[in-house]
Parts: sequence; C-alpha cells; structure tokens
Amino acid sequence: MLDTGMDFGPWLARQLKQSGMSQADLAQRVGMTRAAVSAWITGRATPREETIHKIAEALGTDLGTIHTRTADTLAGLPISWYHRPGHADGGREFGNAAAFAFEADVGVLAREATQNSLDERLDLTQPVRVRYTLHELSGEALARFRDEIRWDDLLPHYEAAARQDQKVGRMIAAGLSDMYDRDRLVLLRIDDYNA
Repeated sequence: MLDTGMDFGPWLARQLKQSGMSQADLAQRVGMTRAAVSAWITGRATPREETIHKIAEALGTDLGTIHTRTADTLAGLPISWYHRPGHADGGREFGNAAAFAFEADVGVLAREATQNSLDERLDLTQPVRVRYTLHELSGEALARFRDEIRWDDLLPHYEAAARQDQKVGRMIAAGLSDMYDRDRLVLLRIDDYNA
C-alpha cells in the first residue's frame, strides 16, 4: 500500500465516521471480522490488496483514493457536471494553445503531465512519482462507466465541441466515433505522488 497521505488507520476511521458505517458494517461488507477492521484502524495490521478492492467498493470510492489517502471518499454526495457558459459576446478562447503547438502523442503527454507534477512538488526533499495506467473498457463495463459519470449529461457538450472545425474538435469527434463504432473506450489515468 502506498504511504502518501494520512496513515491508513486514522483515514479509514474518518471515512467510517463520515459515512455512518460501523466497523462491524465494514467487516460484513468485505467478508472480514470486526477484529480485523479494528486492527487496521489501530495500525496493528494492514489489509491485503484484494481486501483493499473490497474496502473501496464498500466505501463507494476508487482504489486511488484509498492508496493516496489525501482526500475523503465523499460517499453519498450528489454529483453533477458544470460547463462554463459561453461568453455573452460570442467570443471564444479556443482552449489551451499547447493543443495547437504540439502533436498529441504519448511522449508529449508524459513530458507535460510529469512537468506539471514536478512543478507542484510538496516535499522538496522527496521525489515526485508519476504512475500512468491505461484502462480499456468495452461492453457492460463501458455501459456502467458511462452511467456512473452521467454520460448522457456530458454527451451534448462533447457533441458541440466535436462540431468545431479545428484540431481539438476533430480529435473529439474521432474519439466519440471510436467509442460508439467499436464499443470501447481507452482511458489514461495519471496518478502523482508528493505533488
């Protein structure tokens, strides 16, 4: 388990308190004893990776939140998408100029994302670590993902962006087409630590 935020035990106790879940409730949901959960909270033991997956599911969060422990799970809070309204005068910003200056490839992305993480280093005596993970979703997993992110609320925004006759618009259109024609979505997750 990564050790980047709060110690696991106090963090877990906080999550249980905020969600109104008891140690016994969590133990039942992850198929462990209440004594095991108590040992995690007091720091006498650490859950195995397969149990961490179950804890994430029980808390309604992702593995990154549990591994980094720099934020609360915020389980149960309503979520929604917010898109900044267009300018009243019809003006446009056309997004990030770097999108037009650089080719969109893995090397450029890695360089730019890593530089952003380095620029935000928390502890100057420790290194910044950046982890890149590719996830490919298709079929039922893709359908569940779209439901979870409220894709129907996002789609009109992406369709409008895809209609723009510029580099970014064409890339969004190609991505939408690929997702619907091939029933797949490739996601890149970038986690940074000590940043």
